[in-house]
Parts: sequence; structure tokens; C-alpha cells
Amino acid sequence: MSPAKLVFAAIVLQATAGLALGLPGHLSVDSIVQLYEARTLQFISFHPPVMSLLLRVLDGWMRGTALFVVLDQLLLTASFALLFAHRRADLRWSAAVVAALVVMNPLLLAYTGIVWKDVLMSHLAVFGYGCLYVAARRLPGRGRIGWALGAVLALAFVASLRQHALILAIPGAVYAALLMSGARTVRWGLAVVIPIVVVGINVAIVAYADAVAVGEKFQRTAAGMRSLAVFDLAGIAANGGVIPDAAVAVQVETALVPSYAPLRMDPLPDPVAGSPLWRTETPDLLTLWGRSILNAPQASLSHRVAHFSNLLWQPCFPMFSGVAPTVRVPALGRDIMPELGLAGRFDLRDSKLQEWTEKLRDTPLFNHVLWLTVLAVAAGMLWLRGGAAALVLLAASAVGYTLAFAVVGISCDFRYLYVVPVAATLLLFALATAPKSAPPSDRSG
Repeated sequence: MSPAKLVFAAIVLQATAGLALGLPGHLSVDSIVQLYEARTLQFISFHPPVMSLLLRVLDGWMRGTALFVVLDQLLLTASFALLFAHRRADLRWSAAVVAALVVMNPLLLAYTGIVWKDVLMSHLAVFGYGCLYVAARRLPGRGRIGWALGAVLALAFVASLRQHALILAIPGAVYAALLMSGARTVRWGLAVVIPIVVVGINVAIVAYADAVAVGEKFQRTAAGMRSLAVFDLAGIAANGGVIPDAAVAVQVETALVPSYAPLRMDPLPDPVAGSPLWRTETPDLLTLWGRSILNAPQASLSHRVAHFSNLLWQPCFPMFSGVAPTVRVPALGRDIMPELGLAGRFDLRDSKLQEWTEKLRDTPLFNHVLWLTVLAVAAGMLWLRGGAAALVLLAASAVGYTLAFAVVGISCDFRYLYVVPVAATLLLFALATAPKSAPPSDRSG
């Protein structure tokens, strides 16, 4: 067996193991809610609708979530394959062994089968930047443009899967634009137009979801912003800050602060109907939120630092296996499992998978600080080597996306930053296999 065949075998083994551990899909409460939205077109959550729309298409082809898991795995496998197809010719055994071990990252094996938008988004992101890596290594022409457009399409869907995922998508979209033409004016014109197209696709998906939605339109943006504002108000008050509205301040102090923890907002009780927080319109609540931050910046900072530190260091809700047994939706007043034809599942495989990941929970694998460090070091080494600007840009975008949670985070879930270990794994693989030469020049004339 040659070094190249060893790495190829590892990629195939990773895909096979990922599907074996994941199919037909691990469904948490969030997954089942989105499957309900897919089948009924009744949007009852503030999740971006693209996930539910995709599940609707795939569920129509094959009942259930198996095709979603296959898509997740295909995107991940294709990302490794794109880099491996451009491996250096003199791949050594030592580098091949490292690459094979990197591909078998236990996190990727455990997560690929979970039907979460964060998994899909992460795999789409590394695939999109993988396409950019290939495009940059092609000579100017249709081949390069085709790979760049493929990257733009993948990154457009990345942007639609989380409210602030534009941070991941826009840098790649700009880089794709710069690869498409050798003429300076055209390149920079495209660098403006293509990010607008990415945003436009996102807007179009939301508009389509609203157009086909059944029942009352769910105010996703308002619901998300209200959750963030209430969490921050509770955090400010819990850290000694004063909320500049007497009625709201009393409610926060008496009803929210006793249940407050910087880990996540879930323990906070929903505002009681008729209470000051319940009566406050969203624009007024957001204004009060801003005033509270300005009125007590130290308390706000303490709250935000505590939450972000937990997100980085703690293996909060590290993974999920099986199928949730019941999913009662307060807005509907019922358990939606029977009408979906689903039953809870936690079989021997699910139990072993859960047990395996629990053993890994207290290892560095479930520490985002480690992965951010690996990502930064790998990106620096690839930058010095040359020829991997797309992968360095992936690292920078992932770091920017991570930092945004210091402002918008409301829950300490490991999956929220899953893109970091995925990107770090891809960059480590590139370090082991990628050639050291720079890509071909894109200058024309």
C-alpha cells in the first residue's frame, strides 16, 4: 500500500463509519421541531427556515432524515477529497499517517449523523472554502469560475442557516469574486455584487418560507432579539446593574434573576401574560436593552464574558444520540411525535455512542479553546507555506463567527461552534497532504 492509498482508505473509512453511526439520523427536540415544520409548513420556531425547507425536499424523496445524514457526510467527505485530489506528489508515509489520523477525528464521526443545522452549516462551510481552494489552483478560465460559483452557492446556504453566519460566508464570497476575473475593475465589481447575491439568496429563502407558510406567520427575528434582550437584562441585573425602567427592573429582579445562570437562557421563565416584560413591544424592549447596557457597562460585560467563557471552555450539551421520546410544543399545546409517526429511540448503538462521547467529554477534544489554537497555528503555517489562501480565510472566518457569540450568544452548546473543530481538522489535513507551491497566477494579459 502506498501513502496515498492509506489516506484514501482513511477517507473512505471515515465516511463509512460516519454513516454507520449516524443513519437514519439522531433527532433532538430541535431536529423534530424542524421536521414538523418541514412536513406541515407551519413554522413554529425561530430557526432559520432553510433547514426545514431542505428537510421537506429530502423527506419527500425518502421518508425520514436518512438523506439529510447522507448529505452531511457527502459534504464532509467531498471537502477532504478536494484537498486530497491536489495532494503533493511526494506524499511521505509520516504525512500520510498523520492525515489518516486527522480524518478519523472522533468529533466528526459522532456529529455527522445528528440532524442539526450547525452540522450542516459547518460541513457546507468547509466544502465551500474547499471549492475556493481548488478554484485558486486552477488557471483562469471556465474551470476556475465554475469552482468559484460552486463555492458561492455553498456559502449562500451557509449564510441562511444561522442568523449571523454571514460572517462565515461573506469573506469567501468576496474571495470567489476576486478569482473570477483578471481585470481589476471587474474583480472589484464582482466583489460587491456577489456578496449582495449571497444576502439576496438568504432573503429569498425567508420570503419563500413566509409565502408558503401555513397558519400565523412566526416573527423569527423579533423572537430571537427578544430572547437575547431578556437574557442580557437578567445578566445585567444579576451582576449588580440597574435597569432604567422601574417596572421591568422589579420583574427581572424577582422573576428572572433567581433562575439566572450565565450558561444559557433556558432556565429563565417566560414572562407572565400581562407583566411589564410581556407588555413591552419589541422596539421598546430593544431600546431598553441598549439603555441598560449603557447604564451598566461593567455588569453587562461581566455577564457577557461569563457566558462566552463557558461556551469556549465547557463541553455544554456535547452531543445527542437516538430520538427524543416526546416533543411537546407549548404554542401547539401537544406532543408532535405521534403525528410525525415518530417514536423515541435509544437502542444499543445509540447507547454505545453516547457512552463513547461521554468518555471523551472531559478530554481536550471538547474544548473549543484547543480547536481555536489548532486552527490559528495551522492557518499560520499554511499561510507561510503559500497556496492556501482559501483555507486561511476559512480559519479567519471561523474565528470571526466564534467571536460574534460573545455578543449574541444565549446558550452554552458545543454544537454552536462545531465549525471550529471541523475547520481545524480540514486545515490539519491540508498541512499533511497539500503541496507547498503557490497556485497558478490569475493575472491576465
